[in-house]
Amino acid sequence: MPADQDASKCYDPTDDEYYYGYGCTIVSTGQKVPIAAEFTESKQAPEKTAMRVTRDALAVKQPMWMVGDSAYDTLDWHDHLLAAGVVPVAPYNARTPTTRKTSITGSKTVSRNIARTYS
Repeated sequence: MPADQDASKCYDPTDDEYYYGYGCTIVSTGQKVPIAAEFTESKQAPEKTAMRVTRDALAVKQPMWMVGDSAYDTLDWHDHLLAAGVVPVAPYNARTPTTRKTSITGSKTVSRNIARTYS
């Protein structure tokens, strides 16, 4: 298998084989017009890439809701969208913590519980 040294090795379970490739995170409108995008070195976009593309998209258009796969089930993504008046929709990701320590003033920290309901 030829390899691109900058690409990530990925597994395709449908063909039961490995390949080298890149990823692309795209945000589009309901009319499927791309409004923000970024290429990544692997299929999975890191959280900071997801946040950057989300901010870029919100600068172009204010949606009622934004849909992402389970990689987008992060507290920062949810908080950012809710603060912008957008409803975040992402499948549950078991790796996402349900509590977070937030610095309020000085060294005082509080633990915030996140209520989640998924169907």
